[in-house]
Amino acid sequence: MKDYYKILEVSPKASEEEIKKQHKFLLHAWHPDKFPDPSDKVKATKKTREIIAAYEELNNRGAYDYDISTLSTSPSRAERADPADKRTVCANHSGRETGLSCNRCGKFICAECARKTPVGYSCPQCVREQRSKFETARWHDYLLAAGMSLLLSWFAGAVLVRMGWFVIFLAPTAGGIISELIRRAVGHRRGRYLSYAAVGGMLLAGIFNLSMLGLIYLALAASTLYARLRSMSI
Repeated sequence: MKDYYKILEVSPKASEEEIKKQHKFLLHAWHPDKFPDPSDKVKATKKTREIIAAYEELNNRGAYDYDISTLSTSPSRAERADPADKRTVCANHSGRETGLSCNRCGKFICAECARKTPVGYSCPQCVREQRSKFETARWHDYLLAAGMSLLLSWFAGAVLVRMGWFVIFLAPTAGGIISELIRRAVGHRRGRYLSYAAVGGMLLAGIFNLSMLGLIYLALAASTLYARLRSMSI
């Protein structure tokens, strides 16, 4: 029998609301349209079907949990442990007692190690593992994002500052256009630092225009660019 809790990456103790949130999060993260590579698109389609099937199965958790419990014939690790030893410590810091456990792998973590997610707290290792699944950007995408942002922002800034205070209204539009062009240039691939690379290129372009209007353009356009590209970050 498939472990549907594992497919949805939630604990068996997760509430219905937590399962619902994780279901939506995974469907969004694994949407086939976000994977331009054909082989990745096939994997994402298969994963999406598994997520939907797991969520539908867990809608009837009572029956599923009963089936799981009847198949469990061996004692758990906690049952095999010495009953006199009730002390639980962080998996990464052996000297720190804790009662908090990772919602994915189940190991104990302290407050320093805990990473808040939409469905509870995870350990740093599980967070890195989950991020790596969605990291599709290639090394040259970062260079492309920074280079395009530098050139386009330099051109847009040089034009818009000549329009006086209208730059306040036009700068966010310019930032949005630049973000969309970068999005298409990298094939909608996602990277953890893609938004930072693009903003870095824009800030570098700002060196060529340090007037008051130039700084206003830079602040408004960069903030819009960063906000638009955040959806492509991990």
